[in-house]
Amino acid sequence: MSEQWVVVVTDAEAVRTALHPLYGDALTVVRSQWHQELLDEIANVLAATTDVCSLGTGRTPDHQVTVKASVLHLPSRPAARLARYPKNAISLTAVVVPAD
Repeated sequence: MSEQWVVVVTDAEAVRTALHPLYGDALTVVRSQWHQELLDEIANVLAATTDVCSLGTGRTPDHQVTVKASVLHLPSRPAARLARYPKNAISLTAVVVPAD
C-alpha cells in the first residue's frame, strides 16, 4: 500500500497547485471549514477554564480539524461562550456530567 497524504487548508487550490507536482495522486487536499483564528479562539476559551484535562486538535471523519478537549466539568459561563461557535468545530468531553 502506498502512502497517502491528506492536507487540510483554507486555500485548497493554491496548495493543490504547489504540492501536486511533488505528491501526485497520493495527495488529497481538503478545504477547511474553519480558519485557524477561529480554532485558536475556541482553544483560548477552553484554556481559560480551570478544569481542562486535555486540550488539542482532533479530526473528523471527513478530515476537518476541530478543537478537541476534555474537561472535568463545563461551567455555565464558558459553555455560553462556546455556544457561539459552530458546534462541528469543537469536540468536547466532560468527565463529570449531571445525573439523569
